[in-house]
Amino acid sequence: MEKKPIEIINNGTINQEKIEQEIKEYFETNKKSIYKSILKNAIPINFYDLAAHSPELSETIIDNPEDSINTIEMAIGELMWIPKAPKIRFINVPLTQHIDIRNIRAKQLGKLISVTGVVKRASTVRPKTTKARFSCPSCGTTISVLQVEKTFKEPNRCSCGRKSGFKKISKDIIDFQLLSIEELQGNTDMHPEKIKVFLSEDLVSPRNRMKAVPGTEVEIIGVLKESPILGHNGKSQTNSDIIIEVNNIISLSDGNDDLKLSEDDIKEIHELAKSKNIINKITASISPSIKGHTNVKKTLALQLFSGVRSEKKDGTFRRGSIHILMVGDPSCGKSVMLSFIQNVSPKCKIVSGKSTSTAGLIGGAVKDEILGGWEIEAGAMAMMNGGNLIIDEFEKVNEEDRSSLHQAMEQQEITIQKIVSGTLKTVTSILAAANPKYGRFNPKMDLSRQINMTPSLLSRFDAIFIIRDIPNSEKDSKIADMILDDYDSDEEDIISPKLLKKYIAYARQHINPKLNNKATTILKEYYIKMRNINNGSDAIPIGTRQLEGMVRLTQARSEERRVGKECRSR
Repeated sequence: MEKKPIEIINNGTINQEKIEQEIKEYFETNKKSIYKSILKNAIPINFYDLAAHSPELSETIIDNPEDSINTIEMAIGELMWIPKAPKIRFINVPLTQHIDIRNIRAKQLGKLISVTGVVKRASTVRPKTTKARFSCPSCGTTISVLQVEKTFKEPNRCSCGRKSGFKKISKDIIDFQLLSIEELQGNTDMHPEKIKVFLSEDLVSPRNRMKAVPGTEVEIIGVLKESPILGHNGKSQTNSDIIIEVNNIISLSDGNDDLKLSEDDIKEIHELAKSKNIINKITASISPSIKGHTNVKKTLALQLFSGVRSEKKDGTFRRGSIHILMVGDPSCGKSVMLSFIQNVSPKCKIVSGKSTSTAGLIGGAVKDEILGGWEIEAGAMAMMNGGNLIIDEFEKVNEEDRSSLHQAMEQQEITIQKIVSGTLKTVTSILAAANPKYGRFNPKMDLSRQINMTPSLLSRFDAIFIIRDIPNSEKDSKIADMILDDYDSDEEDIISPKLLKKYIAYARQHINPKLNNKATTILKEYYIKMRNINNGSDAIPIGTRQLEGMVRLTQARSEERRVGKECRSR
């Protein structure tokens, strides 16, 4: 017999009895899978499964999430196999509810929505009063008052007529945290928008702590609410801010997860990997409008693929991120290459050394305008955790700010100890471009004296390129023809930036090569040879960091090859 449709909404009112009936039926039908997924009192609910069971119930939850969720939690709390005080946490909400932060409007107020972004700021976890109980001195009646506003609220009056002097006897307190979520860099060409979100109860438990670390990419599922803006007189203004009361926070593991690859994309990647000399083809596709600089382009390609992050025996980590420094005369094509890398990297941001600081690069402590305390704000390097950070005009970053990069580049994390303390992840590859100390290279002066950076900072770069503007008739003629003819590359061997970006994302997601004995022997012999060569005063000393850099570059080159091997073996 066909199931008769239920009416959950009748004349704008939620039928709680119908909601309880439907949700209990859903839970009993899916008892085995739900029971396995319960973590303490948090119960994940797959929205697609719930919608398949009852489309009307799923629509009611989207349109009236607060009342619906409260009714559902009360109903399932009556089931014997459900933990006490259950909290439902939705996953896989419909695509119709996935909204870009910049596109959120008043019509979504009170609705269940989903946004993706990166955690920009995170406050400390603090207690919040949700309900307070008072005793009336006159008649002894206990009065409960919900605390839904910013200021603590006491009873207005008692049933006996008393209007003041009530005694507070108890209150319900939960843990909560405030985050600022910023749009993902690759989703917009404009300045990224931000939104505040509130987490509470199990969402701020120690097991969920890493989801709220600044620099972490997350999906936020929750209810969009209005947040009043107070004027100088303490009264609410007519315009309001918006905030999301979070139902669930889901960590997106790395910077490539937001770049979804279809079956056709993967097929195209496999076909490309079968190409002969794939490494040369990728190199030629890096900034094809810039002629020459083959070694620079090849190393830029290797940086995009990255090395492999690994754990040492002592519990510390060896970074896989590759850092590159380009120092060159003006008009050598550095800026063009930087822009190209930004476009093909699955996750990347470019900043200018002229206008950045330690707080902008690494992070710092900022005043919390809502809660009044202090919170940690992630800088560009932490925001690009799992991706690439490009720093143009690196020589214009002052020495103190550059020194703050030491820990972030090598240990892949940064500890902030100011008004508040915390640690930010910086598993980020740096591509820095700088001009020589005196504007242009002087051929009569040692190169090492013309790079205005400390040896400790230089040693953290895996590859350093000196790009000089030396007159060459043949090369200059080709460049002139290119500019005058409004050159646009039509070479058949060039991979489109769109496909190259997908190819890189696929390699980083699926391939983690290891060095074999032959490669290890070659690297060891080359390292010893370079250590014993007297290169003169121009040389930057070779140390163990350079050996580790060669390992990372070798792993990155292996990734390009192994995509091809993987495809040929299929």
